[in-house]
Amino acid sequence: MAAHLTNVIINFKEMEFGVFRLFAIVVFGLTDFGVAVFDRYSAHNKRTSYAAHLAGAISGLLVGIVVLRNLHVRKHEIVLGWFAIVTYILLVGFAVLFNILSPDYFEPSEFDHAFDNN
Repeated sequence: MAAHLTNVIINFKEMEFGVFRLFAIVVFGLTDFGVAVFDRYSAHNKRTSYAAHLAGAISGLLVGIVVLRNLHVRKHEIVLGWFAIVTYILLVGFAVLFNILSPDYFEPSEFDHAFDNN
């Protein structure tokens, strides 16, 4: 969904019905966010990983800038593309290193307990 938002932002002037596309993405995103908040704080109490969803949205925005087709490339968009890809690589690198170097940061899951020999 974040990549669709990036596509509309990058190609807004060249798109037909850009305002309606942007409106639809914002309405869909806010509805999804509202349902997630409701599920989290209602009796359902699902264990949704909001950090993973946030990281996915950031990834969609950053990778969308580089990968999606830009109908009219402007000079500042080339700089933005390089900034986006470098930022993405740094964030992914940080996440990988954090998981490798901090194994005790997270609670053991049920899967981890299945293989305990104690």
